Amino acid sequence: MGGVAQVVYGDPSRVIMRVPDEILECVVFLVTKEPGEEDCDRVCRGTAFFVSVRSEADKDWGFPYLVTAKHNIAKAQERGLEIYVRLNRRDGKSEDIRIDNEWKYPEDPSIDLAILLFSPGDRYWYRPLSPQMQADDARIQDLGMGIGDEIVI
Repeated sequence: MGGVAQVVYGDPSRVIMRVPDEILECVVFLVTKEPGEEDCDRVCRGTAFFVSVRSEADKDWGFPYLVTAKHNIAKAQERGLEIYVRLNRRDGKSEDIRIDNEWKYPEDPSIDLAILLFSPGDRYWYRPLSPQMQADDARIQDLGMGIGDEIVI
């Protein structure tokens, strides 16, 4: 995890991929509902995850971003649905928070990516994927990472 070797018990060829808890704590549900209908059910439509992007001005500070597939957001917006993120609260319950902010997309339309600067606050339990666990071009080359490699574990 983050450059730390993981232990595999038994025959490694029979291991079913297990995502570490640290990664699971980065993930949230994207939830939608029809606008103006307070009593209607909210529907989970996809997932997103938090990352922390290190500040260029202060390397000890990071900005939390929410990341998902562009089609998750685009389809909901095309249908006029309200978009929420379902977060775990520190008291053990969950809460849906409406997202009215503007998502950012890459200029290349073939890239299925949406990013939102989003800090839900201390009331919620979430763990952004730290910069140390993110791979840039240099790290990808140093580690010899390529298509087909397991990069989560």
